[in-house]
Amino acid sequence: MRKSRELVWYHMHLYFKTNKWVMPFLVWILSLVVSYSVKPVHVGSSILVSAGISFFISLWLGITYYDNVDPVAEQITILKVQNRRLYDISQFLFLGVIASLLSTTGVLFPSIKNVTDGLDLYTRTLHVFDMICSLWIHLVLSFLGIGLSMLFQPRIMKNRKFAILLMACISVLAISKSGMIDSAPPLKGLLWVLPPLSDILTMLGNKDYFYVGELCKMTGYSVLYLVVLFVISEVILQKKNNY
Repeated sequence: MRKSRELVWYHMHLYFKTNKWVMPFLVWILSLVVSYSVKPVHVGSSILVSAGISFFISLWLGITYYDNVDPVAEQITILKVQNRRLYDISQFLFLGVIASLLSTTGVLFPSIKNVTDGLDLYTRTLHVFDMICSLWIHLVLSFLGIGLSMLFQPRIMKNRKFAILLMACISVLAISKSGMIDSAPPLKGLLWVLPPLSDILTMLGNKDYFYVGELCKMTGYSVLYLVVLFVISEVILQKKNNY
């Protein structure tokens, strides 16, 4: 536990020494400002829009982090820790902290703006339960983003241009999966491998209220997908004999 905590702080120290995180965070804040610049907005749809954006921002942050890691320093750290899997988990935990920060911002910004605007930002009253659901959804989609970035790190895909291009294609397909399946149902058997981004947005869409049962289903599906991503990445790293 102590080693994990120290490694998380180590990753945080190295990452925030760079300026790689600045642009994703600026785009995130700008997207929130633009999304809530027009009022009133529906509670449900506005939450889903910002949560969907948080998926892409988290993916972006994850890629900038992994691309910024120095291979030599990474090898030395893993040898010092003597546990590559612990090192990999600590990277995911660090990115989880970043995803949590994004998610919290995505909830607090509109909530504070709603108060400063005289409680008329939304078409209905914003309740505490809505804020809890918003944080829940943001966290799930943000973690999916960083989970996907883990599979495209340099230790797995050396060709960075191809990795980023492939990741971008997967992201676009993930957001448009439901529409593609509606247009061509046979594709359902192939597209299930994509991140459940579209599935979640479709399941929760067209509603102004969220229900615990649906959120639990969304969480279970996402956790399972994240576990699969982690296992796949670990198997690939093991086969590549990375450190």
